[in-house]
Amino acid sequence: HYYRGRYRATDAENRNLLLEERQFEDTLIENDVVFHYKHLREVNDHGRTTVIEKGIDTWFALDTYEMAQYRDFDYTVMISGDADHEMLATKLKALKTHVVLLTWDPANTASTSRFLKEEVCTHIDMNSIISADSSLLQSLTIQ
Repeated sequence: HYYRGRYRATDAENRNLLLEERQFEDTLIENDVVFHYKHLREVNDHGRTTVIEKGIDTWFALDTYEMAQYRDFDYTVMISGDADHEMLATKLKALKTHVVLLTWDPANTASTSRFLKEEVCTHIDMNSIISADSSLLQSLTIQ
């Protein structure tokens, strides 16, 4: 499952994002990933417009907890760096679900919350795996 805020179609087209977003969705569909979108919101603060993603983290956490509880998941894999998901990891572990955190930070900006990394059962840092195999890194760079 993939959760994300998304521009309305006309806004995405105006920002030249529509084709890129559609290609990404095609990749999700081809890999049997279920996507969940909520429209992004524009907030005007002192004459400055900011686009925010509101409610996605809560929706993700509620769905994940519900699926883990009722479908009796042994494992949940999270791809996130957000500290807000620390409590979700805690609750999933209480259900005896092994929580795996998969992080990928190509820019090496250390954007993953330390608290989230400490709370999950297993943290897999894809940067370490990729840098260990330089041929894999080169093939990813070429594509």
